[in-house]
Amino acid sequence: MCKFIFIGTISKLQEIPFHKDKPDFHVKALPDEFQAVSDKFKHPNIYYVGTSEGCGCDFYILQSLTEEEKKRINDSISRKLKLRTAKYIRRILGQQEKQRVNQIKTTQENEKHLKQTYQLIEVIENEVRKNGTVELYCCWAEEYEFTPNNHQVIHINKTKLKEGFEIQEREFITFKK
Repeated sequence: MCKFIFIGTISKLQEIPFHKDKPDFHVKALPDEFQAVSDKFKHPNIYYVGTSEGCGCDFYILQSLTEEEKKRINDSISRKLKLRTAKYIRRILGQQEKQRVNQIKTTQENEKHLKQTYQLIEVIENEVRKNGTVELYCCWAEEYEFTPNNHQVIHINKTKLKEGFEIQEREFITFKK
């Protein structure tokens, strides 16, 4: 099941279409299929926002490992490798190479999702600076009419959204200056 993210704004936003052949961050005026969320918003302009995956699941910012954590992990791997036979080491290195390739792919995906999360944050911050507030609602697919479980207010002047950003399902957030 996927998360769906909706934002409500005072002024109209420029829409960014979703392209199946080159998927990326997109903003679309509230489609008819999502009208059930409109009663949650006070602002007149409501938009569906999504990532290259077509939904809102990948809007987040992960904290990376510290240098100390990386060193500890590498040291642990080195100690274990020294204890193994050459055959075993060759097998481990092959697995590590596969893991490294997978990590590169994962890193590229994370960078893409991070870029798209930054785009959402920029939309929110720009609109808050311009009009003082933005509303955001997150829900699971097909749960558009459900009441939010959590309401919170986030002041963008006091919170660094680009250092940690995750939206929980059935959460309604009001962003203010």
